[in-house]
Amino acid sequence: MTRADKSTLYFANIKYKDRNWFGEREIRWLNLHARLKPGKTVAEAQAELAKLQNQLRAAEGPGPNTFISVAPAFSAGKTKSFWITMATALGASGLVLLIACSNIANMLLARGAGRASEIGVRLAVGAGRWRVIRLLLTESFLLAFAGGAAAMLLARWSVGLLFPWVFARSDGRDFAKTALSLSLDWRVLVFAMSLSLLSGVAFGLVPALRATRPDLVAVINAGHAAVGGHIARSRLRNGLVVAQVALCFVLLIPAGLLLRALAKALASDRGYESNKLLVVEYMRKFRGGGAPSAQMFRQQLLSRLAALPGVQSVCPQADFGGLAQITLPDELGSGGQGRAGRQFEHVPFQWVTAEYLDTIGTPIILGRGFTAEEVGARIPVIIVNLSTARNLWPDENPIDKTMRVERMMSDGSVCLIMPVAKVIGVARDSQVYLAGHIPPLFFYAPQPPFIDEYRQLLVRAARDAAGMKELARKEALAQEPGLILSVGTMEAVFGETSNINSARIASELAIVLGSLALLLATLGLYGVMAFSVAQRTREIGVRMAMGAQASQVQMQVIAQGMRLVLIGVLIGVPISMAVAQAVKSMLFGLSSRDPVTYVGAAALLAIAGLMACWMPARRSAKVDPMIALRYE
Repeated sequence: MTRADKSTLYFANIKYKDRNWFGEREIRWLNLHARLKPGKTVAEAQAELAKLQNQLRAAEGPGPNTFISVAPAFSAGKTKSFWITMATALGASGLVLLIACSNIANMLLARGAGRASEIGVRLAVGAGRWRVIRLLLTESFLLAFAGGAAAMLLARWSVGLLFPWVFARSDGRDFAKTALSLSLDWRVLVFAMSLSLLSGVAFGLVPALRATRPDLVAVINAGHAAVGGHIARSRLRNGLVVAQVALCFVLLIPAGLLLRALAKALASDRGYESNKLLVVEYMRKFRGGGAPSAQMFRQQLLSRLAALPGVQSVCPQADFGGLAQITLPDELGSGGQGRAGRQFEHVPFQWVTAEYLDTIGTPIILGRGFTAEEVGARIPVIIVNLSTARNLWPDENPIDKTMRVERMMSDGSVCLIMPVAKVIGVARDSQVYLAGHIPPLFFYAPQPPFIDEYRQLLVRAARDAAGMKELARKEALAQEPGLILSVGTMEAVFGETSNINSARIASELAIVLGSLALLLATLGLYGVMAFSVAQRTREIGVRMAMGAQASQVQMQVIAQGMRLVLIGVLIGVPISMAVAQAVKSMLFGLSSRDPVTYVGAAALLAIAGLMACWMPARRSAKVDPMIALRYE
């Protein structure tokens, strides 16, 4: 028997035809929820189950090992990426909180400046400084408490609206049929209120210290704080505005990057004709008969769908084979020198039928596709994508190259799939593995006949597939009226894949937070500029009395505000570049330093800054010099 014959027999021995979901050890699908006994820990439960695991392995003999793990229900399924996402969302919310707190601090600084005479008189008649500070902090505390209470009421009202929307966006299910409590957890409420009160007191402390340190003689005699106090408070207010702009820019950049990356992914060349593809997903109610009955049903459904007018071809959807470990044999390099066999891990691959690539519209660039005989006999041949051919065999013909294909199991063992797999074709790169992503290494293998009661079929239409949905639905239900059926276009399926959906939800959340930050920063800049114009009323009156034009005064005020915006953007650029790394995995190849995004965010802040400065500038141009001088 030749080596190829041995490979064929080994490949054919893998159990795929009649799948025993309860008996096959390589099938892992069962998750159990249990409650620990009083006084027992997770470690003790794991130790007890480890004994059971060893007993099962001893009874089963050689082969894929039984693997049992125990984890708290809260942490089950929570991967590193999950916690990174949660930390990123919490961090973004914290930045919005900082911007809001900066606004509050600026407001309290302005209020303190307006009450300079009152505070000066209090201090002059014997009131202690710390007593006045306590008074001001009490006002900040009450302000924070009122804001926290209003936020709780808003949260209670909005959670009933936002949860169904988020739930529908995440997996498309009906939230009304989900047993999920929307009551606010008291620990979250206590944390939120504590954070609100702490923020109010913390950001009210500096304004209180500033307000209780005036020049008493200047305040009492002139009715306003000394020039030095004005300058110090002005610098602090300007610094807070710069910080708000910088933080706003930091939030706008991820929002812009995610939005552009999502648009790029949805508009990208997918390597197949998704606009001509329908996905028919069905599940049969249990009727008995096993695999033969399921196979007969599928063949009949394929035939009925293929006979529809406007249908070019039909085939089963590809099955994801997992992440393989491939090993190339020892070979001669292009210079005639020997090259040791190379090994690559985490290589995705798919099981496909002979009609799959033609149905989805992915062309074979070099070589040929699978034949029905190769699929039926499970011959160990594969088709690689163009990137694989270029990465593994640059400047060489990949046809007839061979590799060893294995798969890493969850318990760490290795399952041999094909000892010697021969490359028979090179297909165009496509996004069939992961939406928006072309893997550097990827291959197709002949699909073993997975037969079960659940299946996805692909229907290729001659024109737009959307017009075939109802026709395909009626044909499937005509074969079996009780069929659980879902028919959609591949365009819609592509837009609902996990990574596209995750990027969409992340972009929407980033846009909401970025818009809120932009609104707060605009209000903060407007408040500072309005207060600055009010403080400079006498100065503006003198300028206009000496011949300054109203347009010159306007431009000076606008230039003062835009200078703060420019400084904030310059500070925010390097911070944004570092923060953007947190969403790099969702950018679908878009650079985290995309110049269009950075220029767009800066332009948006510039427009918002102009709008914030326009009203105070216009008010300054309407100052009557005589009234201003008489007022002073």
